[in-house]
Amino acid sequence: MLRITKIRKTFHRGTVNEKRALCGVSLCLKEGDFVTVIGGNGAGKSTLLNMIAGVYQPDSGVIEIDGTNITRMPEHRRAKYIGRVFQDPMKGTAGDMQIEENLALAYRRGERRGLRWAVQEKERELYRKALGRLELGLQGRMGTKVKLLSGGQRQALTLLMATLKRPRLLLLDEHTAALDPKTASKVLELTREIVEEDKLTALMVTHNMRDAIAIGNRLIMMHGGSILYDVSGEEKKRLTVEELLHKFEEASGGSFANDRMILSK
Repeated sequence: MLRITKIRKTFHRGTVNEKRALCGVSLCLKEGDFVTVIGGNGAGKSTLLNMIAGVYQPDSGVIEIDGTNITRMPEHRRAKYIGRVFQDPMKGTAGDMQIEENLALAYRRGERRGLRWAVQEKERELYRKALGRLELGLQGRMGTKVKLLSGGQRQALTLLMATLKRPRLLLLDEHTAALDPKTASKVLELTREIVEEDKLTALMVTHNMRDAIAIGNRLIMMHGGSILYDVSGEEKKRLTVEELLHKFEEASGGSFANDRMILSK
């Protein structure tokens, strides 16, 4: 479904700030995989997602979705394949537009919008039903401007928008990191429900080892722009935080010892 082959990316090449972000990363996701990605700061997690989304172009390597080479495809053209939720709840929505208008934009993702913008009544019914899944009462507030919502409500709405048209691939870039623990737990549970019920293929970056272990069917650990550990199935289910921490330290030669990310467990 998703095939990444030997992707390399170096920022600020030839300067004192040169940073090798991805060092020949190869990765394959099957239909329905829910993969969590964990690693220290600068491991290459977000760069990998940005590469898939088209924010950055790789120096070399190939990215394919359903056999289509999207390596050099512009970001806006990938919208028909990819849904994305960012860490910042303010991203992914238009604050000065109403809830239903934001949903209409998401519903038209990857299509030519032309002059036919108005929200139709049959669409409103679809949006009400979709908002009902969130159990936040937003189905009765579709005329409310998004900027008036709380961070958690806005992130839940962004998640709904990203999955409204059932993307081929859902990218989740630490999408609960900016929320308080209770709200983060709610959004994470919504994520799990939507991915499982809609049988989506998803790639989720997280700093929380417990979440990385508990969610999805596969876990990938990154360090220094490479994938150092890849576990799935029953082996992942049996994995503990202590074992994962040991894997981090073992794979990185102990350089994770002072990484605050590891304490997010």
